[in-house]
Amino acid sequence: MGILFNLLSPEAVLRDHPAQVIDIYPPLGPGLRSIARITGGHIYYEKSTFPMPALEALQISITSGAVERDSENRMVAFLESRAPTRSFQELNERLGLATVELVSNDVNISTDRTRPTSFTCSKTVIFPAGEELLDMNTWEMVRLPGNMLISVSASATGVLEENKFYGTVLNNMVINNAYPITLEGQFCLYVT
Repeated sequence: MGILFNLLSPEAVLRDHPAQVIDIYPPLGPGLRSIARITGGHIYYEKSTFPMPALEALQISITSGAVERDSENRMVAFLESRAPTRSFQELNERLGLATVELVSNDVNISTDRTRPTSFTCSKTVIFPAGEELLDMNTWEMVRLPGNMLISVSASATGVLEENKFYGTVLNNMVINNAYPITLEGQFCLYVT
């Protein structure tokens, strides 16, 4: 009896879970609260319009994040990522690309594959002259001779199944207002 009381009594529940917060807002989707935690995930790219095989094999780890509604009742997803190489990660962190904010105008995260939920974002980044980047063709570091302006628009479209939000990802980049690159792939996020 003492073991059961220690585990299931009201005092034991309050001791083990002291912060009792009542969530009065609508859930983001089945099995979710109004705020969901992203505990991990990945993005795998499979196609690229730029002739570089390494881009089609690129994978990014999602380490953490959250989804909640903003003041306009839009869903906003915050993602923290880990690049596949140390040099990419360091560069992403210096340029503010290791964290991403995506927005959806959908009311909740869909479970219907015929009507998936879409999150989008756009961002412009300047890689300054002198910045060192990894050349994925030679796997050597190169120094940029001039500024490189990259405009990125991304979308992640998918459905919720139990604790997974998964689907397709599409990134459109334009370098120096002249060189378009499209990356297509798959993503999977674990939400609680």
